[in-house]
Amino acid sequence: MDILLENGKLNLLKKNVTITNPSGVKIVANVASIGMYLTLTPVSGLKGKVTTIWQLSFGPETKVLTWAWGTPGGKPPTSYDSAMKTTGNTEYVFTSCIKKDTAICNFDH
Repeated sequence: MDILLENGKLNLLKKNVTITNPSGVKIVANVASIGMYLTLTPVSGLKGKVTTIWQLSFGPETKVLTWAWGTPGGKPPTSYDSAMKTTGNTEYVFTSCIKKDTAICNFDH
């Protein structure tokens, strides 16, 4: 899933996502932006639609996606804090380089 912010609005460049969670479960889902939420409609690895909250932030060299998932088939988390504490909710943090192939931003080590 590629995400851009254009004029403060979310633009999903790709409408699907594949994630392998820390337990090794591969999740494949279609992604849609609905209001302030990203909604995952499962292709495989999930047992129901998941509504999520998200935040995209930028550093000098990296972009960071903080992504909190509600329980499949349930409501979205009310906050990032509650996503870490509520049974069935999950929170992920993804970091990537803004510019590829720079000496400063390198995750190879």
